[in-house]
Amino acid sequence: MTDSTHTDTSAVEPEQTPTPVPLNDDEKITVSKLAERVAFFFGDANMSTDNFMMKTARDNDGYIEIDTLLRFNTVKKISEDPKLVAAAAEQVGAVVLSRDREAIRRKDPLPEKTNNSVRSLHVANVPMKDNSFDVTVEEVKEVFSKFGEVVLIRFRFAKADPRKDLEKKCLGEVFVEFANPADMEKALAAATEEGVVPADIAGVVEDVASEKKEKEGEEEKTEEKKEEKKEEEKTTTTQFKLKENVLKILMMKKWLDNNKSKDKIRADRVEFERKPKKRSADGGEADSTKNTEKTTSTSTSDELVVEKISWEKGCVCTITGLPQGCDREALTAAMKEGGIEEGIYIDYSRGEKNGAIRTNAPHTHLKTIVDKFVAGDLKVMGENIESAKILEGEEEEKYWEDAAMMKAQRKRKYDNEKRSGGGGGGGKRRKGNNNRGRVSKV
Repeated sequence: MTDSTHTDTSAVEPEQTPTPVPLNDDEKITVSKLAERVAFFFGDANMSTDNFMMKTARDNDGYIEIDTLLRFNTVKKISEDPKLVAAAAEQVGAVVLSRDREAIRRKDPLPEKTNNSVRSLHVANVPMKDNSFDVTVEEVKEVFSKFGEVVLIRFRFAKADPRKDLEKKCLGEVFVEFANPADMEKALAAATEEGVVPADIAGVVEDVASEKKEKEGEEEKTEEKKEEKKEEEKTTTTQFKLKENVLKILMMKKWLDNNKSKDKIRADRVEFERKPKKRSADGGEADSTKNTEKTTSTSTSDELVVEKISWEKGCVCTITGLPQGCDREALTAAMKEGGIEEGIYIDYSRGEKNGAIRTNAPHTHLKTIVDKFVAGDLKVMGENIESAKILEGEEEEKYWEDAAMMKAQRKRKYDNEKRSGGGGGGGKRRKGNNNRGRVSKV
């Protein structure tokens, strides 16, 4: 799309404005739901924190293509018909539909990026069912609107990670953002008075320490105790309740600080457990209080230094459902067939069902290749793959964070092997490529 592609309907004489498509009763309901999504995505609360929406709008004179909106899951679930999205935009007073009815922009200028944590709450124990939320946005909003204007409700999910074969997971948590900090403080004060604010940072260490016990099947809370807690919540009287669940409320800034503390404790624990245990003369573990000087002097060799990778948007695509026996050479061949022959990085290990491919710079053919994969016009080893997509937003950021972490771990492993003589290999790298590695460059 070029900057001059779209024209505002607001700038056209009434008789020249395209006549809206007549809608049947079912379509009117769908359009109403889509209008709520359009209002949300183009509203100040979302735009001020959504890097993808802001960049796309700035690059296109404020416009977002309807085809782009149809890639958003919450829009796609309602409808994949661009005509209905266009009709929905006409019902939202804060946006303008282009004359060709293919793009939408805000009436007001793009908002400045803001720190919404000062006016937001983190809410846990939200009802769930079958890995999805058992409440609507409206139901959550009703609980908190009595304290002031609620501008954003964001349901929290753990994102799917195709490379690790992890599916999207409902967390039973939401973010509630108010129009101003004063309204948030009113809600927090009421929640504190009613005792639905969780323990402060003091509980962080216990939470982290319990993770290992949970993994080993040593949870202190049995299913029976959980049921008892549910029964107790049924009889609890509080305005912070959805269905039979008593909500747990915390100021967003405090929740973020708690998470940082948890991450630090986890990192320290992993670092401690990763270091080899010293053995005493009788074969037992040596006293960790001894040999302090020696441990300190050698600990720098185990330090994990993660350097941020410089990257550009739109350079990574993920592929799921790869055929048995697939390898990096097969993926490279498919990319070349699709039209990209150089600057390709294959992020894949033999035998895995999912992988990723990235280019060293944005490439016009990448979207075409992804579309061909999805349509079945481009195959891997003569077989169709299940799905492919170009990463965007948080998924893209997470990919590069993980890539930086993996790079740091490989470097640390190599440095340690080099210091110890290469584990029997004299510190030299072996010749050849057995295709067991993670990334190859073409």
